[in-house]
Amino acid sequence: MQVSGTVVDRWVVFVAGGWDTTSSTGAGNASSRGNAFYVLDIKTGAVLFKYAYASSGDKQYMTWSMPSTPIAVDTNGDGFMDRVYVGDLGGQIWRFDLSDTDSRQWSGKRFFVANSTNTATSGQPFYYAPAVAFDSQGTVWVYFGSGNRTDPQNLTSLNKFYAVQDTSGATPLNETNLADVTGSNTFSTPASPAVGWFVRMAAGEKVLSLPTVFNQIAFFTSYTPTVSADPCVRSGTAKLYELHFLSGGGATNISGIQSAGGFLPVAIGARSITLGTGVASSPVISVGADGSVQVTVGTTDGQVFGSAGLATGTLRNLLNWREVF
Repeated sequence: MQVSGTVVDRWVVFVAGGWDTTSSTGAGNASSRGNAFYVLDIKTGAVLFKYAYASSGDKQYMTWSMPSTPIAVDTNGDGFMDRVYVGDLGGQIWRFDLSDTDSRQWSGKRFFVANSTNTATSGQPFYYAPAVAFDSQGTVWVYFGSGNRTDPQNLTSLNKFYAVQDTSGATPLNETNLADVTGSNTFSTPASPAVGWFVRMAAGEKVLSLPTVFNQIAFFTSYTPTVSADPCVRSGTAKLYELHFLSGGGATNISGIQSAGGFLPVAIGARSITLGTGVASSPVISVGADGSVQVTVGTTDGQVFGSAGLATGTLRNLLNWREVF
């Protein structure tokens, strides 16, 4: 970025405004706290960029708090983060363009709006950072799921998991721009003009952890509460979802991979695996020296589950390195 007209490197931290109890439900009440995004100089603490509520432009919609962690992306491979995504409790994903060396030219806007109306059943708060991946054309895809972390036992909330291309459009995308693939379990990428897809969760089911994308598969966990007369009895169902990142097709079938076209299973599988009771953690992906992939998830019930992922087969592994001066 520019400092006194000179372009210099700066280490910065991206900070969302945080949580506000008045907007914890994601159901129509605006917030006066936590509804801002900051870029801070790590060394000095100086505010290099602030995006907060204003009465005009997209800033007028920044009325919800942001407990989610921002995710920063280097979109052109130059080693500098130039784009940031962060969600709020009103079902909005914000996109900040930090590509200009002059911080005065940095900007923000709504990237995606999940809620056409904010009601007790349609509000979709985003508490966790999205995941980001690139397709073969270099297009950025953003992955995120909704769920009210402060009310995990709600039995009626309606939530979804989204995969959305960043088309850099002037207006925010919404569900009408995506394909609803809930009832269509295939590996076929939704045809144009759809710029992504979404899957509907069952009533009460919530995404209460970070998603991750690895080896063309989007991994995330969900929690569905159950009614129990005894509050001391462990309840609720934890699931692990494994979806093809471009189509939303179920990728839990790991009996083999296609001989061409990447690392998709030879056959479509279920979208999710039931893990047990309790709220599941974010999936953790590990790759062994032999290229084997392990997906590990823990639950609040004290259980830890390990599941084999798709073999990385032809992925390159680092054997050694040297530094040339």
